[in-house]
Amino acid sequence: MNLHLNESLKAFSKLGQELQQYLATKDCPTSDFEIALAETVIKAGHFNTWFTPRMIHQSFYGIAEMLNEKKLRQWTKPYFDKINNETEKTIAVVAAGNIPLVAFHDFLSVLVAGHNVVLKLSSDDKILFPQMVSRLCELEPRFSSRIFFTEGKLEKFDAVIATGSNNTSRYFEYYFKKYPHIIRKNRTSLAVLTGEETDRELLLLAEDVFNYFGLGCRNVSKVYLPVGFDIKRLFKAFLPFSWVMENNRYMNNYSYNKTLYMMNREVMLDNEFIILKESSDLHAPVGVLYYEYYTGKRKVEAEIDKNRENIQCIVGRDIKFGHSQTPRLEDYADHVNTLDFLVNIT
Repeated sequence: MNLHLNESLKAFSKLGQELQQYLATKDCPTSDFEIALAETVIKAGHFNTWFTPRMIHQSFYGIAEMLNEKKLRQWTKPYFDKINNETEKTIAVVAAGNIPLVAFHDFLSVLVAGHNVVLKLSSDDKILFPQMVSRLCELEPRFSSRIFFTEGKLEKFDAVIATGSNNTSRYFEYYFKKYPHIIRKNRTSLAVLTGEETDRELLLLAEDVFNYFGLGCRNVSKVYLPVGFDIKRLFKAFLPFSWVMENNRYMNNYSYNKTLYMMNREVMLDNEFIILKESSDLHAPVGVLYYEYYTGKRKVEAEIDKNRENIQCIVGRDIKFGHSQTPRLEDYADHVNTLDFLVNIT
């Protein structure tokens, strides 16, 4: 049974409100959904130790921000007529598993566009999504006939959205070449500092670096610094984020990279939980933040243009400090308008 856009948005908005309520009372959940969600958070953390409660709650916060009814209506307004013309398709979503519920925006986009969704979850993130879907279907039972999960070969779909590494993307390009598709590859994010940043802004930058342990494509893995910038200011801003030391997998990565640099006698700066290393590269490994000095913005812009296909977002220029991991509905991954793609599938 088809759902009108307004009905879909109301259901998602209600889910967002319940996530906000859970976050406000997470230490003492009361409703059946809050209790079930709290249990799921613990289970997901045991299954994948990157998914700590702090990081899962960060994901919930970002999703709840998206699911504001006013924001949802503004986002879908340009497509209102196309969405409600009953041209239902089945869209496969191949999800990554680097951060909790990373494919939620794709999932949301498919359903509000009026299509069915087949979710192929990453083995690293297969606990949280079913709980979210279960609650959404309780809020709007008609979604039950439009949401499917698969662990095997994808079959009987009309289009696909797939996210993976540069290696898996080549497989995706070949396997899905005859279908309308969005294929996403590895990207990373960077920050451009002017030297005029306040201590507060640098503290917010630290969130962009450390949230999700640096595993997301929207995490800052490199900073451009003006010549003369006091790099000690970064270390000072990073101090409140020493909680990453509580995660064994993060510290194993940090220790491995530190040992490697020491063996190769490479210059690095270290505060015992993150390494700052001067490099012209963009993609820093976990536990490392690259930095590069510049004398003029023109060179930085040239570097950004040259690496456009490898950059997800730029903090300090396009995005405010502290906001890289809370994208707006219209902040599409890889700058490809997912909703426009979905409503124009024929």
